[in-house]
Amino acid sequence: MYQGDKRTNLLVSNALTIGITVVNFVIRGINIWLVGLIRLHTISSQLLVISMSIFIATFLNTGMVLLLGQANLDQTALGFIPFNGAYKDLTESWYINIGPALVSAMLLNSIYIYLDFGIAYGTKFFFRSLD
Repeated sequence: MYQGDKRTNLLVSNALTIGITVVNFVIRGINIWLVGLIRLHTISSQLLVISMSIFIATFLNTGMVLLLGQANLDQTALGFIPFNGAYKDLTESWYINIGPALVSAMLLNSIYIYLDFGIAYGTKFFFRSLD
């Protein structure tokens, strides 16, 4: 029974990490597209707005989704929000179950910059080699 619970917890943790990272990729693309519609006067101001909007959206998605997704808000002022998680507070069990997913998501988001760079130049090199 214990090993089954441990595997299920690991599976849910990894699924959360991958799900959050995929949503962050989508948010990044949407933010770049929306800032492109604004048509700022300089490229540096456009890059500044893109960077800030991606940072804020990624921070809220990564941090708040994991915190609120497992929160039990029944006895709080936010009781109207339909989160009925198992944890009423940040207990040791919360850190054991949710902490690894949070750390994995942050780690994956931190190395995504290098992955994106490698993928962009890899595809560029691949299509050049086809010519």
